Amino acid sequence: MAEGYIARLPQGVVMKSQVQTGQVGMAIAQGITSLGQTMSRMADQNAQVDMRVAEDAKRRERSAVTAIWMGKLADAKLEAQQAMTALRTNSKDGAIGHEDAAAAKADELTNRFMDDLGQASGNDPEVLARFMPAVRGFRDALVGEESAWALGQRAKAQGVGAQKAIDAIAITQQSKPDPLQAIKDLTPIKQMIDAADWDGNTKAKVWDGALRQTFGGTLDGLLNAGNVSGVQALLDDGSLQGVFSADEMEQWRGRAKAAGREQQLEVERAASAARGDAVDALKAIKVRIDNGDDVPQAEIQNAFNGAKNAGVKQADLLEFAYLAEGAEQAKAMRGMTTPQLSVAIADLRAKQSAGRASAEEARRLQRAQKALDNRDEKDGENLSTLWRSGPGGQAQAVAQMAAMPVDQRSRVAAKMGQAKLALFAPLPPNARDTALLGTNRRAAQDRAAPFLPQTDKGAIDDEATRTAFAEALSPALINQLGGGGDVYEAALDYYVGAMSKANKSGFDKPAFLRSIGIVMGARQYPDGAWRGGIGDVRGRKVILPETWTGADFDRRMSRFDFAAHGAVYANGAPANKADVLAHYQPTVDHEDPDGTVYYRLQDAQGRSLLTKSRSVFLFGAPPMGGR
Repeated sequence: MAEGYIARLPQGVVMKSQVQTGQVGMAIAQGITSLGQTMSRMADQNAQVDMRVAEDAKRRERSAVTAIWMGKLADAKLEAQQAMTALRTNSKDGAIGHEDAAAAKADELTNRFMDDLGQASGNDPEVLARFMPAVRGFRDALVGEESAWALGQRAKAQGVGAQKAIDAIAITQQSKPDPLQAIKDLTPIKQMIDAADWDGNTKAKVWDGALRQTFGGTLDGLLNAGNVSGVQALLDDGSLQGVFSADEMEQWRGRAKAAGREQQLEVERAASAARGDAVDALKAIKVRIDNGDDVPQAEIQNAFNGAKNAGVKQADLLEFAYLAEGAEQAKAMRGMTTPQLSVAIADLRAKQSAGRASAEEARRLQRAQKALDNRDEKDGENLSTLWRSGPGGQAQAVAQMAAMPVDQRSRVAAKMGQAKLALFAPLPPNARDTALLGTNRRAAQDRAAPFLPQTDKGAIDDEATRTAFAEALSPALINQLGGGGDVYEAALDYYVGAMSKANKSGFDKPAFLRSIGIVMGARQYPDGAWRGGIGDVRGRKVILPETWTGADFDRRMSRFDFAAHGAVYANGAPANKADVLAHYQPTVDHEDPDGTVYYRLQDAQGRSLLTKSRSVFLFGAPPMGGR
């Protein structure tokens, strides 16, 4: 083909070809579009099927969760009812604060249930929505029940409070009848009744009763005082119209008219005797309560009502105002062991010393102390009987005393007049026998004389043994022991018994000094060391805990950070360890049931280290094992 030649188709052919190509493309596009729509419809249908399958699975899952949690809802309701029962049991008089506590507890339990349900259902809104009405309804019903109960308790408490106040006014009117004063005294009673959670009929009845009781007291008081004209004036001037019924008014008038001078004197004598009998009955009940007897509340109330009806003066009744309280406390104390009673007394004394004891607690302390004294008296009498029966009985008495707590042991021994027995009791059985042997030998002085120092004239030289005793103990320790007389006597008994058993004679001063340590708790351990009793700590004599040596005690004090544990001086400055170690005497305060001995730390003037709250600071020495 010649160079530069360009082949060209006829125009008609080119145009035809272009037309045909466009039509084919359009057909293809339409087919693709139709196919896409078909596939889209199929995909939608598949998606709908998948969605229905998923929804069916979800419904089944919800049904399962719902079934399980319906059972758990029943459990939650039972738990809530039990919680409300516990709140009622522990509620204060008059159910003060019970409604708020019940609502808070109900909210806590229902919120916890819904939270747990949310976690179990994956916070499925439909499941939560199914339970929410039932849970809320239960919660509201529960709170409503507790509110109703609290209302009833308040009403009851208000009734008791109102009646006590009315009784007090009536008693006052009986002893000091004054109608104008009665009206003044009734004003707060009316306000109390109006504010009470009672219906109108109840309020009206209580108010009517208050008027009748108060002005009945006024009229009784006037009659008891012989003021018949005063009674007649009140009955006639209309002041009491509506207070008493017509029949009651006539009865009052009849009493007034019948009270002539001679009759009035006779009535007054009879009334005086009745009042005396009523007070005697109350006094007898008081004695029984003080002795720990079980006096029923009904008997107390009957006696008190009898006193009021007999016209006992308010001043005389006030002495017995807390008989019912005393009976309840005496009943509670009877259920306590002696150690429990001792702990309760210690707690009450601490509150009283800190100025935080209420009047009721002060009365309870008095009664508890009386109850404890009665127990100690009885125990002392029983052990004294044993003691007087001879050596066998003496051993039994000391053995029984050994089973008592330390404080009880000391009190009972004092009741027996044998305070030294409290030191014999914790001794091992053989050592107890030794001490008792010495007791009986010293009772017959000629049998003890061979082991004790003697004067030139052959008499027992007490001065020599007392000097040795003073050397073994420091003045501070002797003062701490209240003079040390009981320790001295116990040590002499033990020493005489030990010397007698060893068949020795003559005064053995080292043996006597060892006897002092033994009755104070010293024991020789298998390693040969003596522990407990009296130890030397930085030049001071200290009563040591069982199993401790003086070196043990010194180490504990030396390592103890007094300031870090809150010890301060009287001026509030932190305690300085060096000063405490150099100038403060450890003095036993008490021993806990676990064996920890607590010490007060006192300077030469007897001033104790304090805590930041101004109570006495106590340094503890816990039991040491492995001995």
